[in-house]
Amino acid sequence: MGDPDDALDDYNRSLQLDPKLAASYFGLGRVYMSKEEYERAVEEFSEGLQLDPTYADGFTLRGIVYSSIGDSVHAVADFDRALQLNPTSADAYYNRARLRGDRGEYERSIPDWDRAIQYKPGDADSYYGRGIAYFRAGNDERAIQDLTETLRINPQYASALYWRRRAYLHEGNYFAAIADRFRAIQLKLGTRTILIRFAVLAFSIVLTAACLFLFFRKEAQSNR
Repeated sequence: MGDPDDALDDYNRSLQLDPKLAASYFGLGRVYMSKEEYERAVEEFSEGLQLDPTYADGFTLRGIVYSSIGDSVHAVADFDRALQLNPTSADAYYNRARLRGDRGEYERSIPDWDRAIQYKPGDADSYYGRGIAYFRAGNDERAIQDLTETLRINPQYASALYWRRRAYLHEGNYFAAIADRFRAIQLKLGTRTILIRFAVLAFSIVLTAACLFLFFRKEAQSNR
């Protein structure tokens, strides 16, 4: 999307030409959504859905906006409706799963994560979401599997390392937890920075050890 204000002007001009063009209302809704003007986004999506009540993505988008403003009741209703219209909508399953997780309904969210992955294979965010749901539901083994798959798809997914480390700690696998902690630091700082810091630390340890050796040697000589 280019400049939001230009996009608003374009969609409003198209509605002047054709006030019943549902696509323009959906376009306005997306723009207001990107500007975080959520009430206006709801209004525009609602106008579009009145004109085209069979557009599943419109319900998904409005559901996301409702979720953003904390209206989980209307959000779930919109995701449900989107899935009635399009039972293979990975986005609707994904967003309903996220909402259920936010509400603490971790076990209930897992079937939605399953469907999101089924209809959008290879999506790191869906594996990540399901991994956290499994962790919160007390299934560390499945959490580790999903978070590992997340990192296979996207090795730079630092938050997946954080949650996998927590799952490893729950299992008592401290070496794996330490490895994930180190990897997270590596992602944050970069390998070169870490090597430099370790080199400085090693030099400091050697220097301190040398100073202590000379100190105790001098003490021993003075006590003879």
